[in-house]
Amino acid sequence: MGRYRRADRVGGQVHQLLAGLIRNEIRDPRVGPMSITSVEVSGDLSIAKIRFLPLGGQGDAVGMLAGLNAARGFLRRQLGKQMRVRTVPELRFEIDQEHDRAFDIIADLTPAEE
Repeated sequence: MGRYRRADRVGGQVHQLLAGLIRNEIRDPRVGPMSITSVEVSGDLSIAKIRFLPLGGQGDAVGMLAGLNAARGFLRRQLGKQMRVRTVPELRFEIDQEHDRAFDIIADLTPAEE
C-alpha cells in the first residue's frame, strides 16, 4: 500500500515541476499556455502519464502534444536534476479527452446570444 502513496507523491512532484518547466523553459512555439489536468505515475515509478489541455480549452492540442513529445527528453533530464528519485519516470503526454468533452457539453448548454 505504501508504494501507491509514493507514486501519488512522485506524481504530485512531477506535476508541480513540469508546470514550471513547461511555462519557463520550453521555447517551442507549438507549446502554448496549457493546464496539466492530471499526472498518474505507475506503481513502480517507471511511467508518468501526463494529461493536459490548452488553457481554456482553446488552441491546437495536437500541435502541443507534438511539441511536448519533442521536448520529452529535455523535460525528463530537468526533472532528474530537481527530483530525489533513483529513476525519473518516462514521460507520456496525452490530450485530456474527458475535460475536452466537458467543455463541449458546457458549450452546448450555454444559450446562444441573439
